[in-house]
Amino acid sequence: METNRQGTSPFSHEAPLHAEDLCDRRQELTDLSELCRAGRFVKLLAPRRYGKTSLLRAVFEDLVRDHGAVCLLCDLDGVVSRADLAVRLQAAYAEQLQGRALRGVRDYLAAAGISLSVGGAGLRAQLGAGTDPSQLIETLLDAPRRAAERTERPVAVAFDEFQVVLALDGIDALLRSRIQHQAGSVAYVFCGSEPSMMARLFDDRARPLYGQALPMRLGRLGRGDLASYIADRFERGERDVGTALDPLLDVADGHPQRAMLLAHALWLAIPVAATGEESAFVAALAYAEREVEPECEALWRSLDSGERRTLRAIAEGHTTVIPRAAQEALDLPRQTSENARKRLVGTGLIEREQGAYRLIDPLFARWVRRLA
Repeated sequence: METNRQGTSPFSHEAPLHAEDLCDRRQELTDLSELCRAGRFVKLLAPRRYGKTSLLRAVFEDLVRDHGAVCLLCDLDGVVSRADLAVRLQAAYAEQLQGRALRGVRDYLAAAGISLSVGGAGLRAQLGAGTDPSQLIETLLDAPRRAAERTERPVAVAFDEFQVVLALDGIDALLRSRIQHQAGSVAYVFCGSEPSMMARLFDDRARPLYGQALPMRLGRLGRGDLASYIADRFERGERDVGTALDPLLDVADGHPQRAMLLAHALWLAIPVAATGEESAFVAALAYAEREVEPECEALWRSLDSGERRTLRAIAEGHTTVIPRAAQEALDLPRQTSENARKRLVGTGLIEREQGAYRLIDPLFARWVRRLA
């Protein structure tokens, strides 16, 4: 596609958005901010690329600006051991704490016998050789309460991709033991993108965190909100999205990141002072599909044969009952399909709404349909 690169695209799709760039989420911003100010525990659920991190950053910016809060966001993606978790917590404190809150944490850790240095890189904490990292984790988890006491301000801590702690034996028990007495003074937000794993952590009566967090779920963006958001940004850039808007909204189907990717591609296809037509969207869609193709191929390879065949059936329109002819064509026995659907819902690849299944990612759905 020939692209017009005059002016920077206003549609960010590769990283979390700044607060001013969020589309809608007004109610979620208000609700989560109020819960954080009250020191509540929240589990924030949404598929990947639905804007959990963007929402958290926006809430934290508001809390810091309007209420002087101390806020920490710790990304757990890729954590595979207790030592990893300790490093992530240290990094979050080092990069995000400052002023009285940093001094409070530094003093608290020093009193616990952890050697510290504070320099240009911020806070660094180290234990002696051979020391169990659980000791450092326990102390670091106590630190937000210390920050709340020292600063007398609201404190909020968010763990992104929290479901990874399932692979760390006993960490959810350790976590509860340190934070259960912090409710009311420190808010915790546990973010997850894999429903089955988050359910095991918070909905299983045998798990330490059972019933410990209020649920909040991010859904798809409304068509009207997306339409206004996209049209407004095209207008600011001296472009008119024109008749290309409706097919974009149809394909995006409310998926936050995919809508931004498609809008970015359309921006590149429409010159300054021009009006978009459906042909421009055809070019933009081809651009977006090329962008996601390697990701789709890698995801497809990660699935077993039953999951692949089930995705084919759903993508081809068999969203409730798979007819016998389709079962035979795909060599997909009913029980195999039912088991696969449970796994695919649990991993956040498909969702069930009003009895019908659909793929969460609309561009992946198009990619799967092209396999037929």
